[in-house]
Amino acid sequence: LDMPWLAAQGHHVLGVELSPLAIEQFFAEQRLTPEQHQSPLGVHHVAGRIEIIQGDVFALDDATLASCHAV
Repeated sequence: LDMPWLAAQGHHVLGVELSPLAIEQFFAEQRLTPEQHQSPLGVHHVAGRIEIIQGDVFALDDATLASCHAV
């Protein structure tokens, strides 16, 4: 998977997923326990350098994407 590899290289990795089951399975497969917090964009699941927002990718705003250097 690209997300864990990018995180291991020192990058902050942001993903967006609608399915809570897919998010749960991803973190379980990586043996990570994410912290969660709510924002207007949805539920943020954060573990180390990996963050997955449970929400709509088309709802992301400029402030959220400002720190993204690649898509």
